[in-house]
Amino acid sequence: MNFLRTNQVNLNFTRNPPTLSLFDHLIEIPMHLWWCDDTNCAVMARKICVLPYTEAYQTVDTPKHFNNLNVLFENVERISSVSVAGAIAFCKSNEAVCKIQDHNPYVVTLKKGLKLAKKLGLDSIATIQKEKRLTLTR
Repeated sequence: MNFLRTNQVNLNFTRNPPTLSLFDHLIEIPMHLWWCDDTNCAVMARKICVLPYTEAYQTVDTPKHFNNLNVLFENVERISSVSVAGAIAFCKSNEAVCKIQDHNPYVVTLKKGLKLAKKLGLDSIATIQKEKRLTLTR
């Protein structure tokens, strides 16, 4: 309690996500949900194998209340074998697309139903950059 009083800590659970502020709101830190459950997670729609040092775009199943919304997904910390690129995805018909990156020298198999990514609030975005699309020519 002494630390909380000395540093003027304020925990605000009325905001989404909840925030922790220090020094009379000089520093504000969003407290993201660390757990992944059926209401805030994207799960693998089917089993896939991701090749070493590659990226894959994969369809994931999303909760019904995400339909017709843009959702920002982030990596689930407990899955260390692959990373999910932090990107805004549009959810339609209980589905969205996530970019998965395998940063290992071996193939990673992701099983159907695996909780792969969790939803972040769009208010946590600091900057946005337009992606340059590559066109393949033969």
